[in-house]
Amino acid sequence: MEDPLIPFVAAGCVAAWVGSRTILDRARCAKRLPYPPGPPQLPVVGNLLQITDFEVYKTFAAWGKTYGGIVYFHLFGKQYIVLNDLKTVTDLFEHRNGRYSQRPDMPMVGELIGREENSIAFQKYGQGLKDARKLINSWIGKSPTNGLTPQITASCHKFMGTLLNDPEGFMDNARFALGSMSLKLTFGINCKTKDDPFIHLSEKMQHLTTKALKPGKWLVEFFPVCKLANVPSWMPMAEFKRWSEDAKRQINEAIHVFFDYTRRAVLNGEAEACWAAGEMLDSNGNMKTGEEAERLAVTCAAMYAGAIDTTISVLHMFFLLMARHPEIQRRAQEEIDKVVGSDRLPEMSDRESLPYLNRIIREALRFAPVAPLVVHSLDEDDVYEGFLIPKGTAVLANIWAILHNPEMYKDPEVFNPDRYIDTKDRPAEPDHSQAVFGFGRRACPGSHFALANLFLDFALILSAFNIKPIKNSAGEEVPPEIKMIDGHTRAVQPFKCVIEPRNAEKAQLVRQAVSAANESSY
Repeated sequence: MEDPLIPFVAAGCVAAWVGSRTILDRARCAKRLPYPPGPPQLPVVGNLLQITDFEVYKTFAAWGKTYGGIVYFHLFGKQYIVLNDLKTVTDLFEHRNGRYSQRPDMPMVGELIGREENSIAFQKYGQGLKDARKLINSWIGKSPTNGLTPQITASCHKFMGTLLNDPEGFMDNARFALGSMSLKLTFGINCKTKDDPFIHLSEKMQHLTTKALKPGKWLVEFFPVCKLANVPSWMPMAEFKRWSEDAKRQINEAIHVFFDYTRRAVLNGEAEACWAAGEMLDSNGNMKTGEEAERLAVTCAAMYAGAIDTTISVLHMFFLLMARHPEIQRRAQEEIDKVVGSDRLPEMSDRESLPYLNRIIREALRFAPVAPLVVHSLDEDDVYEGFLIPKGTAVLANIWAILHNPEMYKDPEVFNPDRYIDTKDRPAEPDHSQAVFGFGRRACPGSHFALANLFLDFALILSAFNIKPIKNSAGEEVPPEIKMIDGHTRAVQPFKCVIEPRNAEKAQLVRQAVSAANESSY
Protein backbone atom coordinates (compact mmCIF):
# COMPACT_ATOMS: atom_id res chain seq x y z
CA MET A 1 0.00 0.00 0.00
CA GLU A 2 1.32 3.43 -0.94
CA ASP A 3 2.08 5.88 1.84
CA PRO A 4 -0.42 8.82 1.62
CA LEU A 5 2.31 11.17 2.83
CA ILE A 6 4.53 10.52 -0.19
CA PRO A 7 2.88 13.14 -2.47
CA PHE A 8 3.36 15.82 0.18
CA VAL A 9 6.95 14.80 0.82
CA ALA A 10 7.63 14.84 -2.91
CA ALA A 11 6.10 18.29 -3.26
CA GLY A 12 8.19 19.51 -0.33
CA CYS A 13 11.34 18.10 -1.91
CA VAL A 14 10.58 19.87 -5.17
CA ALA A 15 9.99 23.19 -3.41
CA ALA A 16 13.16 22.77 -1.37
CA TRP A 17 15.15 21.91 -4.51
CA VAL A 18 13.93 25.02 -6.33
CA GLY A 19 14.57 27.22 -3.34
CA SER A 20 18.07 25.90 -2.68
CA ARG A 21 18.97 26.16 -6.37
CA THR A 22 17.82 29.77 -6.49
CA ILE A 23 19.73 30.64 -3.31
CA LEU A 24 22.92 29.01 -4.61
CA ASP A 25 22.63 30.80 -7.95
CA ARG A 26 22.16 34.15 -6.24
CA ALA A 27 25.10 33.47 -3.91
CA ARG A 28 27.37 32.64 -6.82
CA CYS A 29 26.20 35.69 -8.76
CA ALA A 30 26.80 37.93 -5.72
CA LYS A 31 30.37 36.69 -5.36
CA ARG A 32 31.19 36.82 -9.04
CA LEU A 33 30.19 38.58 -12.22
CA PRO A 34 26.57 39.39 -13.06
CA TYR A 35 24.40 37.41 -15.42
CA PRO A 36 23.46 39.06 -18.75
CA PRO A 37 20.48 41.44 -18.56
CA GLY A 38 16.98 40.09 -18.97
CA PRO A 39 13.32 40.62 -18.14
CA PRO A 40 12.18 40.87 -14.50
CA GLN A 41 11.68 37.54 -12.73
CA LEU A 42 9.22 36.26 -10.17
CA PRO A 43 10.30 34.14 -7.19
CA VAL A 44 10.61 30.41 -7.91
CA VAL A 45 8.90 30.40 -11.35
CA GLY A 46 11.27 32.99 -12.83
CA ASN A 47 10.09 34.11 -16.27
CA LEU A 48 7.50 31.38 -16.76
CA LEU A 49 4.58 33.78 -17.19
CA GLN A 50 6.41 35.70 -19.92
CA ILE A 51 7.12 32.67 -22.09
CA THR A 52 4.61 32.27 -24.92
CA ASP A 53 3.29 28.90 -26.08
CA PHE A 54 3.62 29.86 -29.76
CA GLU A 55 6.56 31.41 -31.61
CA VAL A 56 8.58 31.98 -28.46
CA TYR A 57 11.57 33.01 -30.62
CA LYS A 58 9.66 36.21 -31.44
CA THR A 59 9.32 36.89 -27.71
CA PHE A 60 13.07 36.38 -27.36
CA ALA A 61 13.72 38.73 -30.31
CA ALA A 62 11.56 41.39 -28.62
CA TRP A 63 13.59 40.96 -25.43
CA GLY A 64 16.71 41.49 -27.52
CA LYS A 65 15.50 44.93 -28.57
CA THR A 66 15.26 45.90 -24.90
CA TYR A 67 18.19 44.05 -23.32
CA GLY A 68 20.63 43.54 -26.19
CA GLY A 69 22.16 40.67 -28.11
CA ILE A 70 22.53 38.40 -25.07
CA VAL A 71 19.58 37.90 -22.68
CA TYR A 72 19.26 35.86 -19.46
CA PHE A 73 16.13 34.25 -18.04
CA HIS A 74 15.24 31.25 -15.90
CA LEU A 75 12.32 28.87 -15.39
CA PHE A 76 12.07 27.27 -11.95
CA GLY A 77 15.79 27.85 -11.49
CA LYS A 78 16.77 26.30 -14.85
CA GLN A 79 18.99 28.85 -16.56
CA TYR A 80 18.76 30.02 -20.16
CA ILE A 81 20.64 32.53 -22.27
CA VAL A 82 19.35 33.73 -25.63
CA LEU A 83 21.70 35.00 -28.34
CA ASN A 84 19.74 37.29 -30.65
CA ASP A 85 22.38 38.56 -33.06
CA LEU A 86 24.87 36.97 -35.43
CA LYS A 87 27.94 38.50 -33.80
CA THR A 88 27.17 37.02 -30.38
CA VAL A 89 26.34 33.60 -31.83
CA THR A 90 29.54 33.61 -33.90
CA ASP A 91 31.65 34.73 -30.94
CA LEU A 92 30.42 31.88 -28.75
CA PHE A 93 29.40 28.99 -31.02
CA GLU A 94 32.14 29.47 -33.62
CA HIS A 95 35.10 31.22 -31.97
CA ARG A 96 34.62 29.34 -28.69
CA ASN A 97 33.24 26.16 -30.21
CA GLY A 98 35.38 23.96 -27.98
CA ARG A 99 33.47 25.29 -25.00
CA TYR A 100 29.99 25.63 -26.51
CA SER A 101 29.60 22.27 -28.25
CA GLN A 102 27.69 20.55 -25.48
CA ARG A 103 23.97 19.89 -25.19
CA PRO A 104 22.18 20.97 -22.01
CA ASP A 105 20.69 18.38 -19.69
CA MET A 106 17.32 17.37 -21.17
CA PRO A 107 15.73 15.00 -18.66
CA MET A 108 12.88 13.76 -20.85
CA VAL A 109 14.26 13.52 -24.38
CA GLY A 110 17.90 13.05 -23.43
CA GLU A 111 17.78 10.76 -20.41
CA LEU A 112 14.36 9.17 -19.95
CA ILE A 113 13.69 8.19 -23.57
CA GLY A 114 17.40 7.71 -24.13
CA ARG A 115 18.08 10.06 -27.04
CA GLU A 116 21.44 11.05 -25.53
CA GLU A 117 22.45 7.46 -26.27
CA ASN A 118 20.38 6.56 -29.34
CA SER A 119 20.43 9.81 -31.35
CA ILE A 120 23.46 11.82 -32.38
CA ALA A 121 21.40 15.03 -32.37
CA PHE A 122 21.11 14.86 -28.58
CA GLN A 123 24.40 13.18 -27.70
CA LYS A 124 26.75 14.92 -25.33
CA TYR A 125 29.86 16.13 -27.12
CA GLY A 126 32.75 13.69 -27.01
CA GLN A 127 34.65 11.15 -29.06
CA GLY A 128 31.53 9.17 -29.85
CA LEU A 129 29.84 12.17 -31.45
CA LYS A 130 33.02 13.13 -33.29
CA ASP A 131 33.26 9.64 -34.79
CA ALA A 132 29.60 9.67 -35.80
CA ARG A 133 29.89 13.05 -37.50
CA LYS A 134 33.03 11.94 -39.31
CA LEU A 135 31.21 8.89 -40.65
CA ILE A 136 28.19 10.94 -41.74
CA ASN A 137 30.47 13.40 -43.48
CA SER A 138 31.97 10.50 -45.44
CA TRP A 139 28.43 9.66 -46.61
CA ILE A 140 26.85 13.06 -47.31
CA GLY A 141 29.60 15.67 -47.04
CA LYS A 142 30.24 17.99 -49.98
CA SER A 143 32.27 15.59 -52.11
CA PRO A 144 30.20 12.45 -51.34
CA THR A 145 26.99 14.34 -52.13
CA ASN A 146 28.32 15.08 -55.62
CA GLY A 147 28.69 11.32 -56.09
CA LEU A 148 25.06 10.78 -55.07
CA THR A 149 23.66 12.73 -58.03
CA PRO A 150 22.15 9.62 -59.72
CA GLN A 151 20.33 8.58 -56.54
CA ILE A 152 19.08 12.10 -55.79
CA THR A 153 17.94 12.51 -59.39
CA ALA A 154 16.01 9.22 -59.41
CA SER A 155 14.28 10.12 -56.15
CA CYS A 156 13.32 13.58 -57.39
CA HIS A 157 12.01 12.16 -60.68
CA LYS A 158 9.81 9.69 -58.80
CA PHE A 159 8.41 12.55 -56.76
CA MET A 160 7.64 14.44 -59.99
CA GLY A 161 5.59 11.42 -61.05
CA THR A 162 3.43 11.74 -57.95
CA LEU A 163 2.77 15.39 -58.82
CA LEU A 164 1.30 14.16 -62.11
CA ASN A 165 -0.74 11.33 -60.64
CA ASP A 166 -1.62 12.58 -57.16
CA PRO A 167 -1.10 16.36 -56.96
CA GLU A 168 -3.38 16.71 -53.93
CA GLY A 169 -1.10 14.44 -51.94
CA PHE A 170 2.05 16.46 -52.61
CA MET A 171 2.90 16.99 -48.94
CA ASP A 172 2.83 13.30 -47.97
CA ASN A 173 4.41 12.23 -51.26
CA ALA A 174 7.34 14.61 -50.77
CA ARG A 175 8.03 13.11 -47.36
CA PHE A 176 7.82 9.57 -48.70
CA ALA A 177 10.16 10.32 -51.61
CA LEU A 178 12.93 11.66 -49.41
CA GLY A 179 12.34 9.16 -46.61
CA SER A 180 12.46 6.17 -48.92
CA MET A 181 15.68 7.43 -50.53
CA SER A 182 17.23 7.86 -47.08
CA LEU A 183 16.35 4.28 -46.07
CA LYS A 184 17.62 2.95 -49.40
CA LEU A 185 20.96 4.75 -49.13
CA THR A 186 21.43 3.91 -45.46
CA PHE A 187 20.11 0.36 -45.12
CA GLY A 188 19.45 -0.87 -48.66
CA ILE A 189 15.72 -1.00 -47.85
CA ASN A 190 13.36 -0.61 -50.82
CA CYS A 191 10.13 1.09 -49.73
CA LYS A 192 7.38 0.84 -52.33
CA THR A 193 4.49 2.74 -50.76
CA LYS A 194 3.77 5.28 -48.05
CA ASP A 195 2.35 2.42 -45.95
CA ASP A 196 5.66 0.57 -45.89
CA PRO A 197 6.36 -0.68 -42.32
CA PHE A 198 9.89 0.75 -42.39
CA ILE A 199 8.52 4.19 -43.22
CA HIS A 200 5.99 3.77 -40.41
CA LEU A 201 8.75 2.90 -37.93
CA SER A 202 10.83 5.89 -38.99
CA GLU A 203 7.90 8.25 -38.60
CA LYS A 204 7.10 6.71 -35.22
CA MET A 205 10.58 7.57 -33.94
CA GLN A 206 10.15 11.13 -35.22
CA HIS A 207 6.77 11.45 -33.53
CA LEU A 208 7.99 10.16 -30.15
CA THR A 209 11.01 12.48 -30.19
CA THR A 210 8.84 15.47 -31.11
CA LYS A 211 6.42 14.69 -28.29
CA ALA A 212 9.29 14.40 -25.80
CA LEU A 213 10.54 17.82 -26.89
CA LYS A 214 7.17 19.58 -26.59
CA PRO A 215 7.79 22.73 -24.51
CA GLY A 216 6.10 22.78 -21.13
CA LYS A 217 4.57 19.30 -21.41
CA TRP A 218 6.85 17.49 -18.97
CA LEU A 219 7.24 18.64 -15.36
CA VAL A 220 10.48 16.69 -15.14
CA GLU A 221 12.15 19.22 -17.47
CA PHE A 222 11.86 21.87 -14.77
CA PHE A 223 12.22 19.54 -11.79
CA PRO A 224 14.76 16.84 -12.76
CA VAL A 225 14.56 15.53 -9.20
CA CYS A 226 11.19 14.01 -10.18
CA LYS A 227 12.87 11.32 -12.26
CA LEU A 228 14.57 10.04 -9.11
CA ALA A 229 11.49 10.13 -6.92
CA ASN A 230 9.37 7.06 -6.21
CA VAL A 231 6.23 8.69 -7.55
CA PRO A 232 3.05 6.65 -6.88
CA SER A 233 1.64 5.25 -10.12
CA TRP A 234 -1.82 6.71 -9.49
CA MET A 235 -0.51 10.29 -9.44
CA PRO A 236 -0.89 12.35 -12.64
CA MET A 237 2.81 13.26 -12.53
CA ALA A 238 3.71 9.59 -12.89
CA GLU A 239 2.57 9.67 -16.53
CA PHE A 240 6.01 10.85 -17.64
CA LYS A 241 7.65 7.68 -16.29
CA ARG A 242 5.15 5.34 -17.93
CA TRP A 243 5.29 7.15 -21.25
CA SER A 244 9.07 7.58 -21.35
CA GLU A 245 9.73 3.91 -20.63
CA ASP A 246 7.44 2.86 -23.47
CA ALA A 247 8.84 5.49 -25.85
CA LYS A 248 12.42 4.43 -25.13
CA ARG A 249 11.54 0.81 -25.78
CA GLN A 250 9.85 1.62 -29.10
CA ILE A 251 12.74 3.79 -30.31
CA ASN A 252 15.39 1.23 -29.42
CA GLU A 253 13.40 -1.54 -31.09
CA ALA A 254 13.01 0.55 -34.27
CA ILE A 255 16.73 1.33 -34.43
CA HIS A 256 17.58 -2.34 -34.28
CA VAL A 257 14.90 -3.39 -36.77
CA PHE A 258 16.65 -1.31 -39.44
CA PHE A 259 20.13 -2.39 -38.45
CA ASP A 260 19.23 -6.08 -38.16
CA TYR A 261 17.65 -6.01 -41.64
CA THR A 262 20.95 -5.00 -43.19
CA ARG A 263 22.98 -7.20 -40.85
CA ARG A 264 21.06 -10.29 -41.96
CA ALA A 265 21.50 -9.32 -45.60
CA VAL A 266 25.27 -8.95 -45.10
CA LEU A 267 25.51 -12.32 -43.33
CA ASN A 268 23.54 -13.98 -46.14
CA GLY A 269 25.58 -12.29 -48.86
CA GLU A 270 22.46 -10.51 -50.15
CA ALA A 271 23.10 -6.94 -49.03
CA GLU A 272 22.61 -4.11 -51.48
CA ALA A 273 25.30 -1.45 -51.57
CA CYS A 274 24.42 0.95 -48.75
CA TRP A 275 26.10 2.91 -46.00
CA ALA A 276 25.29 0.48 -43.17
CA ALA A 277 26.48 -2.58 -45.10
CA GLY A 278 29.74 -0.84 -45.95
CA GLU A 279 30.56 -0.33 -42.26
CA MET A 280 29.33 -3.55 -40.66
CA LEU A 281 32.55 -5.53 -41.05
CA ASP A 282 35.73 -4.71 -39.16
CA SER A 283 39.21 -4.60 -40.69
CA ASN A 284 39.46 -8.40 -40.38
CA GLY A 285 36.21 -8.98 -42.21
CA ASN A 286 34.30 -9.93 -39.07
CA MET A 287 30.88 -8.58 -38.18
CA LYS A 288 31.11 -5.70 -35.72
CA THR A 289 29.54 -6.44 -32.35
CA GLY A 290 28.96 -4.85 -28.96
CA GLU A 291 29.45 -1.14 -28.46
CA GLU A 292 30.99 -0.66 -31.91
CA ALA A 293 27.92 -2.14 -33.60
CA GLU A 294 25.59 -0.15 -31.35
CA ARG A 295 27.27 3.14 -32.27
CA LEU A 296 26.95 2.29 -35.95
CA ALA A 297 23.26 1.43 -35.55
CA VAL A 298 22.58 4.78 -33.84
CA THR A 299 24.49 6.74 -36.49
CA CYS A 300 22.63 5.00 -39.30
CA ALA A 301 19.25 5.58 -37.66
CA ALA A 302 20.01 9.30 -37.47
CA MET A 303 20.11 9.60 -41.25
CA TYR A 304 16.32 9.49 -41.68
CA ALA A 305 15.61 12.17 -39.07
CA GLY A 306 18.47 14.34 -40.28
CA ALA A 307 17.38 14.16 -43.90
CA ILE A 308 13.67 14.57 -43.43
CA ASP A 309 12.79 17.56 -41.25
CA THR A 310 14.72 20.45 -42.76
CA THR A 311 14.40 19.45 -46.40
CA ILE A 312 10.71 18.56 -46.34
CA SER A 313 9.68 21.63 -44.33
CA VAL A 314 11.46 23.90 -46.82
CA LEU A 315 9.94 22.03 -49.78
CA HIS A 316 6.43 22.39 -48.37
CA MET A 317 7.04 26.09 -47.80
CA PHE A 318 8.25 26.40 -51.40
CA PHE A 319 4.91 25.16 -52.76
CA LEU A 320 3.07 27.64 -50.54
CA LEU A 321 5.30 30.55 -51.53
CA MET A 322 5.01 29.81 -55.25
CA ALA A 323 1.22 29.74 -54.93
CA ARG A 324 1.41 33.14 -53.21
CA HIS A 325 3.96 34.70 -55.59
CA PRO A 326 3.13 33.89 -59.23
CA GLU A 327 5.48 36.64 -60.43
CA ILE A 328 8.46 34.97 -58.74
CA GLN A 329 7.37 31.60 -60.11
CA ARG A 330 7.15 32.91 -63.69
CA ARG A 331 10.53 34.57 -63.48
CA ALA A 332 12.18 31.39 -62.25
CA GLN A 333 10.49 29.38 -64.99
CA GLU A 334 11.76 31.80 -67.61
CA GLU A 335 15.31 31.41 -66.30
CA ILE A 336 15.03 27.62 -66.34
CA ASP A 337 13.54 27.57 -69.83
CA LYS A 338 16.35 29.74 -71.13
CA VAL A 339 19.09 27.55 -69.64
CA VAL A 340 17.52 24.10 -70.00
CA GLY A 341 15.41 24.44 -73.11
CA SER A 342 12.21 22.53 -73.83
CA ASP A 343 13.48 19.06 -74.69
CA ARG A 344 14.84 17.98 -71.29
CA LEU A 345 14.38 18.45 -67.55
CA PRO A 346 16.85 20.33 -65.32
CA GLU A 347 19.86 18.44 -64.02
CA MET A 348 22.26 18.94 -61.14
CA SER A 349 24.83 20.24 -63.61
CA ASP A 350 22.57 23.24 -64.27
CA ARG A 351 22.95 24.49 -60.71
CA GLU A 352 25.53 27.20 -61.31
CA SER A 353 23.62 28.49 -64.36
CA LEU A 354 20.42 29.27 -62.42
CA PRO A 355 21.27 32.18 -60.09
CA TYR A 356 17.68 33.33 -59.57
CA LEU A 357 16.58 29.84 -58.56
CA ASN A 358 19.49 29.65 -56.12
CA ARG A 359 18.38 32.95 -54.60
CA ILE A 360 14.89 31.50 -54.15
CA ILE A 361 16.40 28.63 -52.18
CA ARG A 362 18.43 30.97 -49.97
CA GLU A 363 15.41 33.19 -49.38
CA ALA A 364 13.17 30.24 -48.52
CA LEU A 365 15.69 29.16 -45.87
CA ARG A 366 15.90 32.70 -44.47
CA PHE A 367 12.19 33.45 -44.63
CA ALA A 368 11.05 30.44 -42.61
CA PRO A 369 13.94 28.82 -40.74
CA VAL A 370 12.98 25.26 -39.86
CA ALA A 371 14.79 25.30 -36.51
CA PRO A 372 14.27 28.86 -35.22
CA LEU A 373 16.19 28.12 -32.02
CA VAL A 374 19.39 26.09 -31.77
CA VAL A 375 20.48 25.05 -28.28
CA HIS A 376 24.02 24.42 -27.06
CA SER A 377 25.49 24.32 -23.58
CA LEU A 378 28.82 24.36 -21.76
CA ASP A 379 30.50 22.26 -19.09
CA GLU A 380 32.32 25.11 -17.34
CA ASP A 381 31.60 28.73 -16.46
CA ASP A 382 32.41 31.30 -19.12
CA VAL A 383 32.57 35.09 -19.24
CA TYR A 384 31.42 37.11 -22.22
CA GLU A 385 31.50 40.92 -22.34
CA GLY A 386 31.65 41.06 -18.57
CA PHE A 387 28.73 38.68 -18.01
CA LEU A 388 28.81 35.27 -16.35
CA ILE A 389 27.48 32.34 -18.37
CA PRO A 390 27.21 29.50 -15.82
CA LYS A 391 28.07 25.93 -16.73
CA GLY A 392 25.04 23.86 -17.67
CA THR A 393 23.14 26.87 -19.00
CA ALA A 394 21.00 26.23 -22.08
CA VAL A 395 22.37 28.74 -24.60
CA LEU A 396 19.86 29.40 -27.39
CA ALA A 397 20.89 30.85 -30.75
CA ASN A 398 17.82 32.68 -32.06
CA ILE A 399 18.14 31.84 -35.76
CA TRP A 400 14.80 33.48 -36.53
CA ALA A 401 15.92 36.78 -34.97
CA ILE A 402 19.18 36.72 -36.92
CA LEU A 403 17.50 36.07 -40.26
CA HIS A 404 14.68 38.56 -39.58
CA ASN A 405 16.86 41.37 -38.26
CA PRO A 406 15.41 44.57 -39.79
CA GLU A 407 18.82 46.25 -39.53
CA MET A 408 20.21 43.57 -41.86
CA TYR A 409 17.17 42.81 -44.04
CA LYS A 410 14.71 45.32 -45.43
CA ASP A 411 11.14 44.14 -44.82
CA PRO A 412 12.31 40.80 -43.39
CA GLU A 413 8.74 39.42 -43.37
CA VAL A 414 8.57 39.76 -47.16
CA PHE A 415 9.72 36.89 -49.40
CA ASN A 416 12.14 38.61 -51.79
CA PRO A 417 14.81 36.61 -53.66
CA ASP A 418 16.25 39.85 -55.09
CA ARG A 419 17.44 41.07 -51.70
CA TYR A 420 20.76 39.29 -52.36
CA ILE A 421 21.71 41.40 -55.40
CA ASP A 422 22.55 45.08 -55.77
CA THR A 423 19.68 47.29 -56.87
CA LYS A 424 19.49 50.99 -57.64
CA ASP A 425 17.79 51.57 -54.28
CA ARG A 426 19.79 49.30 -52.02
CA PRO A 427 23.02 47.26 -51.96
CA ALA A 428 22.82 43.50 -51.75
CA GLU A 429 21.83 42.14 -48.37
CA PRO A 430 24.00 39.45 -46.75
CA ASP A 431 23.27 35.78 -47.28
CA HIS A 432 23.28 34.12 -43.87
CA SER A 433 20.94 31.29 -44.86
CA GLN A 434 23.62 28.77 -43.83
CA ALA A 435 22.72 29.69 -40.24
CA VAL A 436 19.69 27.39 -40.49
CA PHE A 437 22.11 24.45 -40.41
CA GLY A 438 23.62 25.49 -37.10
CA PHE A 439 27.03 26.60 -35.88
CA GLY A 440 30.36 25.28 -34.73
CA ARG A 441 31.04 21.64 -34.01
CA ARG A 442 27.32 20.82 -33.91
CA ALA A 443 26.45 22.28 -37.31
CA CYS A 444 24.41 19.91 -39.47
CA PRO A 445 26.79 17.57 -41.34
CA GLY A 446 24.16 17.00 -44.03
CA SER A 447 23.74 20.56 -45.30
CA HIS A 448 25.25 19.81 -48.74
CA PHE A 449 22.94 16.82 -49.18
CA ALA A 450 19.89 18.89 -48.17
CA LEU A 451 20.76 21.75 -50.52
CA ALA A 452 21.36 19.39 -53.44
CA ASN A 453 17.91 17.83 -52.93
CA LEU A 454 16.25 21.23 -52.62
CA PHE A 455 17.88 22.54 -55.78
CA LEU A 456 16.82 19.63 -57.97
CA ASP A 457 13.30 19.47 -56.52
CA PHE A 458 12.76 23.21 -57.00
CA ALA A 459 14.21 23.16 -60.51
CA LEU A 460 12.18 20.14 -61.66
CA ILE A 461 8.93 21.42 -60.17
CA LEU A 462 9.26 24.86 -61.76
CA SER A 463 10.36 23.41 -65.09
CA ALA A 464 7.42 21.03 -65.43
CA PHE A 465 4.57 22.39 -63.30
CA ASN A 466 2.56 25.47 -62.46
CA ILE A 467 1.59 26.02 -58.83
CA LYS A 468 -1.56 28.06 -58.29
CA PRO A 469 -3.92 28.98 -55.45
CA ILE A 470 -7.21 27.13 -55.23
CA LYS A 471 -10.38 29.00 -56.23
CA ASN A 472 -13.31 29.83 -53.99
CA SER A 473 -16.98 29.35 -54.87
CA ALA A 474 -16.92 32.62 -56.82
CA GLY A 475 -14.09 31.39 -59.02
CA GLU A 476 -11.52 33.70 -57.43
CA GLU A 477 -8.03 32.50 -56.58
CA VAL A 478 -7.37 32.51 -52.83
CA PRO A 479 -3.64 32.42 -51.95
CA PRO A 480 -2.93 29.99 -49.10
CA GLU A 481 -2.25 31.56 -45.71
CA ILE A 482 1.11 31.05 -44.03
CA LYS A 483 0.24 29.06 -40.91
CA MET A 484 2.94 27.19 -39.06
CA ILE A 485 3.11 24.21 -36.73
CA ASP A 486 5.38 25.24 -33.89
CA GLY A 487 7.77 22.94 -32.07
CA HIS A 488 11.49 22.16 -31.91
CA THR A 489 11.22 22.43 -35.70
CA ARG A 490 8.68 24.49 -37.63
CA ALA A 491 6.52 23.10 -40.41
CA VAL A 492 3.79 24.49 -42.62
CA GLN A 493 0.28 23.52 -41.62
CA PRO A 494 -1.38 21.38 -44.32
CA PHE A 495 -2.72 23.52 -47.13
CA LYS A 496 -4.15 23.09 -50.62
CA CYS A 497 -2.93 24.39 -53.94
CA VAL A 498 -3.31 23.52 -57.61
CA ILE A 499 -0.37 21.68 -59.20
CA GLU A 500 -0.66 21.03 -62.92
CA PRO A 501 1.74 20.39 -65.83
CA ARG A 502 2.78 23.48 -67.74
CA ASN A 503 1.99 21.69 -70.99
CA ALA A 504 1.66 18.21 -72.48
CA GLU A 505 5.33 18.12 -73.52
CA LYS A 506 6.49 18.75 -69.95
CA ALA A 507 4.18 16.03 -68.67
CA GLN A 508 5.67 13.58 -71.15
CA LEU A 509 9.21 14.48 -70.08
CA VAL A 510 8.24 13.73 -66.48
CA ARG A 511 6.73 10.36 -67.44
CA GLN A 512 9.89 9.40 -69.30
CA ALA A 513 12.06 10.43 -66.34
CA VAL A 514 9.89 8.45 -63.92
CA SER A 515 10.05 5.38 -66.13
CA ALA A 516 13.85 5.57 -66.26
CA ALA A 517 14.03 6.07 -62.47
CA ASN A 518 11.84 3.03 -61.84
CA GLU A 519 14.04 0.89 -64.08
CA SER A 520 17.23 2.03 -62.37
CA SER A 521 18.74 0.41 -59.28
CA TYR A 522 18.13 3.61 -57.33
